[in-house]
Amino acid sequence: MPHEPQVFISYQRSDAEQAHRVRAHLATHGVRTWMDEYDIPVGAYWPDAIDQGLAASDIVVGFLSPDAVASRNVKNEWDWALTNDKPLLLLRVKPCVVPHRYVSLNFIEASEPSMTAALAALLAALDDLRSRSAPTPETRYARSGDLSIAYQVFGSGPIDLVVTPGFVSNLDWTWDYPMLARHYRRLGERARVILFDKRGTGLSDRVAGVPTLEQRIDDLRAVMDAAEVRRAAIMGVSQGGSMAVQFAARQPDRTSALILYGASAVHEGSMTEDEHLGVEKEILQTWGQDMRNAMASFAPSMVDDARFIDWFTRYCRASASPGAVVALRRMDALIDVRDLLPTLTIPTLVLHRVADRENPIEQGRYLAAHIPGAVLVELPGEDHLPWLGEQDVLIDAVQAFLAQRPAPSRPD
Repeated sequence: MPHEPQVFISYQRSDAEQAHRVRAHLATHGVRTWMDEYDIPVGAYWPDAIDQGLAASDIVVGFLSPDAVASRNVKNEWDWALTNDKPLLLLRVKPCVVPHRYVSLNFIEASEPSMTAALAALLAALDDLRSRSAPTPETRYARSGDLSIAYQVFGSGPIDLVVTPGFVSNLDWTWDYPMLARHYRRLGERARVILFDKRGTGLSDRVAGVPTLEQRIDDLRAVMDAAEVRRAAIMGVSQGGSMAVQFAARQPDRTSALILYGASAVHEGSMTEDEHLGVEKEILQTWGQDMRNAMASFAPSMVDDARFIDWFTRYCRASASPGAVVALRRMDALIDVRDLLPTLTIPTLVLHRVADRENPIEQGRYLAAHIPGAVLVELPGEDHLPWLGEQDVLIDAVQAFLAQRPAPSRPD
């Protein structure tokens, strides 16, 4: 895994309350920090310890306030960052005149009542910087019959984890949005992760007609073979859950564990045929142009975020064409793996958000009730996309589950 950046927290004593709050928020989200009162050993020579903390850090976060801009020590730390070409991110916690040397830097307004929004903006900015410094995994292709299926391998953990994506995906665009990239980087802390684009989506070959679930099972097996994965934990996300269930039922010798997130056993649509045709007509006219309506169920927490709306719209357009989306919906309408659930004999973790607007929590409860020995973890939030909302709770649950599984041997 790439080096995880460390953040040096630079502040004046009168701003300690805000600095502590920011440090706690970053720690909650897995960001390493250096802050003098926590990281300078008792008896250490203070100036030398500050120099060592700065040298060991990759990013400096400073707190703008009248006392800070009057402090030579604080400004020396900020100047050190600029001189050594290290990013300097400033939070204005109190109204003040920004010194000329720093006016060209965009700062985040963090005075109350803006602190909550500022914390989110700071995390996004750090994720942007981290994404730029982290290499994007190489995209490779596996042959599945006459088709090429795009996949990526990353991470350094002892467990192989194959993620079957939801409705649509695009491997290249996965690493273009910091929250999504961070989600997969965290999975890669404890596992060797294999991602792929299903046939007809993303970077994989397009197909005519409606692909069957059986064909997609063959694609998953082809990706595992190409990545030299003998046995893996399979994580099915949303619509990818039924694919993961079917693979685990038919290939138990190649499945060490099963993780289902936001998944369902059967497509339980209540629309009439005319209503289905109406939705398909709308998809053909609007898909990839403005995904705000789709976000109401997939990503309700982001419906007012213009940056996310723009990215999500382009991501959907890059993941599948309007015709492909219609074909995918028709395949989803045929999904029913209820009969397979009682036959599963492998450890299973079911994750579902309690207020999921796309797939209600009852879907996850049904899966857990009908898979022998399955563990159900009900997560907070209403976003269907796993990498939004409190994703760290989700990742922690996955990592704890994988930690209980013995690591299979890998080819030399």
